Amino acid sequence: MLPERISAEVVAARNHDVTFVDTTDWFCTDEVCPSVVGNVLVMRDETHITVPMAEFLFRLVEAAVVPALAGRQEPSR
Repeated sequence: MLPERISAEVVAARNHDVTFVDTTDWFCTDEVCPSVVGNVLVMRDETHITVPMAEFLFRLVEAAVVPALAGRQEPSR
């Protein structure tokens, strides 16, 4: 993801009082965005990760989302 796009997403998140989680480092290094990590195929197509990659990232997602949701209240219905 381009730094400019990340900046725009951070601003948009702040404007809507939501937490932005930058996942770039989960997929890429400074040099490359690998197609395979260990023995796990990363991308299914241009915009979707594979199921094994999603399972591989589960703990990172959980660690990012749980604190972001802490203290949030459900919207009134």
